[in-house]
Amino acid sequence: MFTSPWPLCHADLSRDGAVNVNDLLILLGAWGECSGPDVSAADLNHDGTVIVSNFLMLLEAWGPCPR
Repeated sequence: MFTSPWPLCHADLSRDGAVNVNDLLILLGAWGECSGPDVSAADLNHDGTVIVSNFLMLLEAWGPCPR
């Protein structure tokens, strides 16, 4: 399971300290059903799919991660 070094910033998929276009590209690249034991880090709500709800969660967290 993915763990961000910034605990309050679960949408920082690229681990660069901010939720930005890099994270959006990772999320879009993982779009669809998550299969296998390795659940996609982009599945922000842990429901087994990367869809619009995950996109909205990422947008809500947009910006620098609080430290």
